[in-house]
Amino acid sequence: MAISLLGLLGGVYHAAAIGTEFTYQGRLVDAGSPASGNYDLRFTVWDSAVAGLQVGATVVLAPVSVSGGLFTVPLDFGAGVFTGPDRWLKIE
Repeated sequence: MAISLLGLLGGVYHAAAIGTEFTYQGRLVDAGSPASGNYDLRFTVWDSAVAGLQVGATVVLAPVSVSGGLFTVPLDFGAGVFTGPDRWLKIE
């Protein structure tokens, strides 16, 4: 029995790579009210809230469907963006 168990534990395991894409859910207000309709959105990541440098790629999504102010989009800024330091997301 011990030999069988060691055989099971000694198997080769492969870890799946984690990609860089994630889902972002946001709220959009247009003229003071929750937005509804299709919007063109641009997303960038910055290394500082003020006078920072852009980190990673710019992601442009159009059209993005917004209903009752809410939207959900897939974002992928590429590798090396979220490596530990604080980051700020800018949405235009």
